[in-house]
Amino acid sequence: MQCLDARNVYFHEIKLAKQTSWNDFLENADSQQIYQAYRYCKQRKIEKIPIICYNNQKATTFSEKSEAFLQALLPNTAELAADASSATYIPYSNSVSHLKSAENQWNWPKLTENELEKAVFSFSTKKASGPDRIGFLIVQKAYSNIPKLFYQLYSILIKVGFHPEC
Repeated sequence: MQCLDARNVYFHEIKLAKQTSWNDFLENADSQQIYQAYRYCKQRKIEKIPIICYNNQKATTFSEKSEAFLQALLPNTAELAADASSATYIPYSNSVSHLKSAENQWNWPKLTENELEKAVFSFSTKKASGPDRIGFLIVQKAYSNIPKLFYQLYSILIKVGFHPEC
């Protein structure tokens, strides 16, 4: 216990010394040093995705960029969801010859939003991308912005039995 208290006091004193030193530097700085201090404190934000121009609009925030991608890649999501629910996919169990009997049909339980969220965030963002070459960090960021769309998509894919081959 005494060791922890001593450590806390030590780190607190270091923090105070740094703060005092920084304040002294700023109080006594000349005009050139003020600009140097500004450069030290300036927030460095590097956009990984540049500004996207589409439909005579500019997307600058992550949400706007996500919306731009959605509109470009999935122009009519409501129509696509309706089309997907009425699509005639061959369920995985019917496409495999030894699973054709009725007792071997896949009977998936209903997907919950909580299960999907756990699945999306359980994968490491440092893992290599899959066959589609999309890293999991991108999937997690997209899911964070449009979880309902992901839930609708995966629910429909499970319902119709669509399981793409790798």
